[in-house]
Amino acid sequence: MITRSRAKKQFETGIHTLPKEVLINLLMFLEPSEIRLICQSDNPKIREICASPVFRQAYAQKYPKKLLRGRVDVTGQGKSSFEITGRHDDTIYVRRKSDGEIRSIKFTPRRQIFPSTFVPEVAQFDTNALRFNNPMQIILYKDDDGKFKMEIGRENIYGVNTKEEDETFRRTYNQEVKEFLQSIERENWWSPTIQFRSNEASKMAIEQFYNQVNDLTIEMGLEPLVLE
Repeated sequence: MITRSRAKKQFETGIHTLPKEVLINLLMFLEPSEIRLICQSDNPKIREICASPVFRQAYAQKYPKKLLRGRVDVTGQGKSSFEITGRHDDTIYVRRKSDGEIRSIKFTPRRQIFPSTFVPEVAQFDTNALRFNNPMQIILYKDDDGKFKMEIGRENIYGVNTKEEDETFRRTYNQEVKEFLQSIERENWWSPTIQFRSNEASKMAIEQFYNQVNDLTIEMGLEPLVLE
């Protein structure tokens, strides 16, 4: 069985002689901090692989970037809740029971306006207004039947005053959700069936979101989250 250290050694010693298919497999073993340097190589095969959309997508799925980037701080830490804030004030807010079981997890990015975002002609329609009145976000929660569900999108319609505006908002909504997930490199959580107030995500997305938040929680020195 090939290990990451062995793959790295093979890659470094055979970069000029290895066939493209082998290089792809070895590149997939390298961590993001390592691959950034390797992709700057003068070797044309390496640069071609690194620029390939297929390789970039496969690598991003294996090594997803953290939901919160840059310097990360914990605020409002208590037994029942805490908030983790990253660069640009992207936030993860966690509510839990005394035994650590999750009540809900909410991820809210600072960025709230995307290419397909419906922007009506109102005086106070900007990122701050949307974050307060109708944020694009991800919410994992336990429903009345005790099952965990996750929704991706907006909960309300903000700034809509006419039937035509309502229709425009709903027509562009699914694409807006896709653009939001693309912006945080989680496009595989998107579904063409997502519509306004029908935002439920897949089981795969729930598991990945929980794992990524839990990993970040542990990195911050907090108690692991419990998902039952």
